[in-house]
Amino acid sequence: MNSVFGRHGGIARITRRAWRILPLAFPAKQRLRRFILDRMADGYRLFHRNNQIAFQPTTRHLSNAAEFTPKVTIAVPNYNHASFLRRRLDSIYRQTYRHFQVILLDDASTDDSLTILNEYAERYPKITTRIFNRINSGSVFRQWKRAIETADTDLIWIAESDDYCEPDFLETLIPYFMDDAVKLAYAHSVFVTENGTPHDFRFDDYLDELSRTRWKFNYVETAHREVADFLGRKNSIPNVSSAVFRKFDLNGMLAENDWLAMRVCGDWIFYLHAIRGGKVAYSADVRNYYRFHTGNSSARTYDTPAYYEEHAQVAHEIARLYKVPRETLEAHHAYIERFFAQQAKTLAAQGKELRHFYDLKEVWTAASRRLPNVLIAAFAFASGGGEIFPIRLANALADRGYAVTFFDFRGEPPNALVREMLGPGIPVVELSNRFLESEDIVEAFGIEVVHTHHAIVDQFFVSQKRPGDSAAHVVTMHGMYDLMQPNMFENALDGLDSEVAAWVYISNKNVAPFRTRGFYRNDRFFKIPNGMAVPEIRPVSRRALGIDEAAFVLCVASRAIPEKGWHESIQAVTEARSISGRDIHLLLLGDGPLHDSLRHESLPEFVHLLGFVKNAVDYYASADAGLLLTTFGGESFPLTLIECLMTGRPMIASDIGEIAEMLTDEQGEVAGALVDISDGRIPVGATARQIAALASDDALQARKRAIALKIRPRFDLDRVIQMYAEVYRQALATVQSRASV
Repeated sequence: MNSVFGRHGGIARITRRAWRILPLAFPAKQRLRRFILDRMADGYRLFHRNNQIAFQPTTRHLSNAAEFTPKVTIAVPNYNHASFLRRRLDSIYRQTYRHFQVILLDDASTDDSLTILNEYAERYPKITTRIFNRINSGSVFRQWKRAIETADTDLIWIAESDDYCEPDFLETLIPYFMDDAVKLAYAHSVFVTENGTPHDFRFDDYLDELSRTRWKFNYVETAHREVADFLGRKNSIPNVSSAVFRKFDLNGMLAENDWLAMRVCGDWIFYLHAIRGGKVAYSADVRNYYRFHTGNSSARTYDTPAYYEEHAQVAHEIARLYKVPRETLEAHHAYIERFFAQQAKTLAAQGKELRHFYDLKEVWTAASRRLPNVLIAAFAFASGGGEIFPIRLANALADRGYAVTFFDFRGEPPNALVREMLGPGIPVVELSNRFLESEDIVEAFGIEVVHTHHAIVDQFFVSQKRPGDSAAHVVTMHGMYDLMQPNMFENALDGLDSEVAAWVYISNKNVAPFRTRGFYRNDRFFKIPNGMAVPEIRPVSRRALGIDEAAFVLCVASRAIPEKGWHESIQAVTEARSISGRDIHLLLLGDGPLHDSLRHESLPEFVHLLGFVKNAVDYYASADAGLLLTTFGGESFPLTLIECLMTGRPMIASDIGEIAEMLTDEQGEVAGALVDISDGRIPVGATARQIAALASDDALQARKRAIALKIRPRFDLDRVIQMYAEVYRQALATVQSRASV
């Protein structure tokens, strides 16, 4: 252990920090402190190939670990398990970890289940919800689906009604989720009989053919490796009651297979989707008790086509979702082949062979449909287009079936509201002093496309690249390289240009230095606009803002830095009020030094300093127009302008970057007005007159709104994603062609 701490000084600093932030006065905090220290040590001691990717408490949690108490939804799907319910429910409601809510589901039971469920619901009314079916749904997975869709928490535990667990089950598993890449944590399962005594067939017996030692110790592993080595060969999570998982979108799973109708392997397919792109954690320190029934429903299927057809579906999902070696799927097939020979006597007597239900050749075909594993790497969870767009891109890629892992370079302190924009099902890995090499991430997570969005992050990944690495590096420029001095640009491109497979630019000015210095090539540079999904808009009440309905309202949503023109916006609105005689108000949305300084100034009552919000569209929808008086040199394709247009509102904006093209329709009409900043300054007087003209003319406002609605489809995120998908394809082909030389 000493050698490990000596080699990785960061772990020692983190453990010392954990001791400081977890006071000894509270037993629960003592346990959490011990958990952090033990698991971080486990990660270095036991993680079998790449120690630095093991348990990594995310900085935002580690800095306040004693307060890490996320709420958990416990779903109890029940059908005719009255004889087991009391033990099940007692093991839930008596958990030592108290931050939970319970959903009791019943699928039209015919025994005394409802009486017992109602008894517990009435005993714990503040934390219990009841969902009882009058007609049986025919599938336990329909109950799972309903519970997951009903849950309003990020963490969910499906506790099946005939199982039970130890009182510290949640207390043991929940801390694993301090690592934002952990998507599922599960406990050791003890197989028990109907009367609750240990079964002759044990958890270890079930998994021994995979490993005799792996499940004797705690571990944290990437889903990529877990599936390749274990979960892709056999269902190594034998019981859903043993697992807590992060809520994720079920649509991808429902679209590709008959999950709701499955009888044998539905849980296995569920795990494959639940963990994708992230990590799995296992605890040998706490017990889940998995009840085996006489005449088990799965056992009754051993000699039927359904059993083998469902295992074929599992193989198809593994091949479609994961970059696994052929050996994984061959091992899976070999296990089922052996089982068929032992159990499928009736089918064999009918002349049936396994290939009639499970053809490995068809599985290889499914692998050809697999989308690449993508790492979206951002500078920080901070406000700004170059930081927000990667989040929206990650969400959109995940919605469209990609395995997405998000990398936070931690270039700035995280903005909690920006962090909330990332979908809860997307795992996050952050740069820390617990690992130093980006390629550890790329290899461990099976990343095939590294997509970076900031010059420093571009450099970080290229500097860590090893000879022979096969991941394709895609860079999106949000306006940084074109601001570099010539010598800085040359230094930045030294080594970078040869390693980047594709460069994406959002404005023509982004590629100017590449053209000037001979780096530009048509087959490696691609222009793709920013975009966003059509949002659900809930306009903020003007009354809540203290603004009269008859007022003319302008909205600024940007970083609060001098170059974004907040002072000029206040001056222009002040003059426009005088020119027009209209009651014009200004909403200022954003964080940064100007926001902080303006908070201490006496602002006019028509200026509303609102700070950063993650739902800027709702404020634009309450306004009459947007305003962006920017002289920022890196301004390229501002996302805030797209947000404004999505609400059908025009914008008065500086003529810089791609803004003129963004606002102008095919007939040359502008959805708002362009501000001439050719001398590098905001012409406050001229801008005030533009604002006054728009505020005073209802017909002009209507025409500008119509143009905004007309050009809005240009920025549809579906189109943007299709373009990125093609760039990924070409980038991977480029890397493969280089490797073959």
